[in-house]
Amino acid sequence: LGTTSPSGAKLHVYEGSSSVSLKVERGDGSLGLVSAGGSTTFFGTGDATDVEIGTNSSPLMFLDHSASNIGIGTTSPSEKLDLYSTSDADIRSTVVSDSDYPSLILRRADSSTTLVDNGDVTGNIQFWGYDGDQYLRTAEISSAVDATAGNNDMPGRLTFSTTADGATSPTERLRITRSG
Repeated sequence: LGTTSPSGAKLHVYEGSSSVSLKVERGDGSLGLVSAGGSTTFFGTGDATDVEIGTNSSPLMFLDHSASNIGIGTTSPSEKLDLYSTSDADIRSTVVSDSDYPSLILRRADSSTTLVDNGDVTGNIQFWGYDGDQYLRTAEISSAVDATAGNNDMPGRLTFSTTADGATSPTERLRITRSG
């Protein structure tokens, strides 16, 4: 469409201006869009509907429009990024460089990006196991502000917690404070 010399594709849409769009619309007004213009390509919907990306009629990725959540392996993501698999859900970050390395960065500010307070938790890494009925935490590592913070001053602590036999939630076992 829009060209007299298609590039070997079954469908070739060409627009000579700065952007081109492909619109697929259903009778009820729901529509899907692919739009390329400038340095951005948009793939999504033109209305308030979810987006599924998949193969063989099975969803691989699900974008929940109402909560702005992304699901990989699930069509009901409950977090900003929700990974689900019955076989493997590892996350890998590889950097091949002499001067850089992979990082997991957890950041927190109080509302409206204001200063965090003493005792505010700045991040958690939680480990969960299934007990046959529900998922329960087995352990967690927590980071928190460990004194009054200020400009270029962020005192912190790490807390390591594990769940005892017969218990359902972790108990603090080790604390490394701002003093070391």
